[in-house]
Amino acid sequence: MMKKMWIGVLWSLRTWTTMLLSVGLLHVGGYGSENVGLPAAGSNVLDSKRGYTARACGFDIDRDGQIGGSGDADVGDGVTTDPDGDGTDEDILYVDAADGNDASGDGSARRPYKTIQKALDECDGPGDGAEDIVCIHGTFRETVTFRHSGVAGHYIRDGFQFPDNPTMLIGWDKDDDGQYPPYDPDDEAVLDGNVDGNTANCLYRAIDQSRSEDKISYLEIAHLTIRNYGYKKDECGAMRLFQDPHDPVQSHVYVHDVEMHNINRGHDCSSSTIVVDFWGGVRRHVALINCLADEFGAYFCRAGMKRFDSQYFRFQNLTLKFYGKVDDTSTGWKLWSGGNVEIIDNVIDANPRAWGGDKLGGKGVVPGIMTQDWVIRNNEFHDCMHAIVVHADAGPRYGRHRPVDNILIDGNVFRQSYVWNKNSIGIMIEKGELLSACVANVAITNNFFWSDSDKDPNAGWVYAIHSQSSNDEDANHPGVITIAGNTFYGHRKQNPGSGVNGVIHAFSRFKYPQNNWIFKNNLITHLHSPSDNYSVYMGFAPDNWIADGNVYDSNGRFRWDGKNCDTLADWQRATGQDANSTVGQPRFVDAANCDLHLDANDTVARGAGVDLSGITDHDYDGDQRHANTKTAGADVP
Repeated sequence: MMKKMWIGVLWSLRTWTTMLLSVGLLHVGGYGSENVGLPAAGSNVLDSKRGYTARACGFDIDRDGQIGGSGDADVGDGVTTDPDGDGTDEDILYVDAADGNDASGDGSARRPYKTIQKALDECDGPGDGAEDIVCIHGTFRETVTFRHSGVAGHYIRDGFQFPDNPTMLIGWDKDDDGQYPPYDPDDEAVLDGNVDGNTANCLYRAIDQSRSEDKISYLEIAHLTIRNYGYKKDECGAMRLFQDPHDPVQSHVYVHDVEMHNINRGHDCSSSTIVVDFWGGVRRHVALINCLADEFGAYFCRAGMKRFDSQYFRFQNLTLKFYGKVDDTSTGWKLWSGGNVEIIDNVIDANPRAWGGDKLGGKGVVPGIMTQDWVIRNNEFHDCMHAIVVHADAGPRYGRHRPVDNILIDGNVFRQSYVWNKNSIGIMIEKGELLSACVANVAITNNFFWSDSDKDPNAGWVYAIHSQSSNDEDANHPGVITIAGNTFYGHRKQNPGSGVNGVIHAFSRFKYPQNNWIFKNNLITHLHSPSDNYSVYMGFAPDNWIADGNVYDSNGRFRWDGKNCDTLADWQRATGQDANSTVGQPRFVDAANCDLHLDANDTVARGAGVDLSGITDHDYDGDQRHANTKTAGADVP
């Protein structure tokens, strides 16, 4: 049901795009078709849990679509030789850091090797039709490199392609109880970069393919821990799974149930300090699911994929906790080029109180230059200075060959309780000098934006959504910015730059602004009362501004094309829109603790919206929005 529902989300956006195309308001590229199906997750979005949870078995070794089902815990048990039941015994090698021996061992469970690299060197690749499986027990102080791809082939689970018979590096269920590390305290599978107790001498990376001539595809890494890599080193992180050259394609890499601790902790942020490095080349069908990155510095995942056919990436049920360098930044994802990226069901915690996040801060997700077709859905963003930055143009030294396009930001919660020393922004949409280097279509729907400004009026968003979207080449700026069905609660009282505060804030950095906007059924409430607080601040007058069904806070002013509008009536006259919008203070279940579902006795938001057909057919929880149930905000009772 959920899979069909979320296909419907993309189809609704396509329908709306078609409508706008028909009246000449935009030109837009298509959504990716191969992987638009999103994971089934129950009857509503919140049934799909967010973040990482240690689990006994995360394998689907029999490829029946059921994780941890009957027989899935037979892999790496020291006994079973054909764990996937396909009639071919696999090449299974065992490694024990304490009891193994690289010279006298043979890789069996009784005579294991001592080092992981020895086992990987002994793997013979896919030529015999059997997959190589390396099972590890103990703590290893190594940097390892895979020598062979797995057997080519894939199966489809939840609309995504996973490798069918991959080369595997996994934790060993040595006590054969069906439970794997790190969940099982009796089994240990750790790669530790701290070789001598001195963090200055830590190894640079745990898994590294960048220096290898072997271009690996069909790979699975699971049920192990990587810790203490990358201190005071360049080119460092937990894993770099790909070779640098553009060709051939490297594909079908699956990482799950992996904990990463203290990777690049407190490190300078640079393009070479990355926990999971996708840099260079062509990558396809790569999934990281149910993993933890605890207190990392610099980037969690960065990629400059230099061809557009790098695509189909799924990041799901991850928990990221930053630990950056003071006066520097940490970032979750920054991906350039490529497309079809799913960032779903994650928890992204900038954790600034731990590391003293200051002026540069923490960024959650950055869809970067030339990338297209993203779904950012059902995530929690905690105290990020900038939670999402849609980044279109890095200047003439970098790629400018197509606009950033089709970015769907849906069903997330953005929490802000930290006082940043610079502008804190929920979603930033940046400028691009050329039509081929600007931001086209962005849809922001069904999200909760919450700040703890009741406790500290300076702990909140300077702008919940801030757009500089514009170009310097042509008045026909492509695409539409759609902001519909969101709830905005709380706001920063003062702008640290002494400028205006705006829940929605837009102006044109270049000559030609983004002129196509849809702003419907949004709920803006609990603002502070200074005169520089704006519900909507438009520094220009878009040619195509479509707004209705919104509920505004009485403390918020408006601005349109350089002129203030002190009341909703003034705003309606200036814009010619918002005919059915109102002013009021809605009631929530528990707004003080970020539960922005409408109280059963609310009479302000209920019935206040307009029909959102063609934009979104569901609310924050995945509940159906009906044409006759018109409610402002992200929650439809």
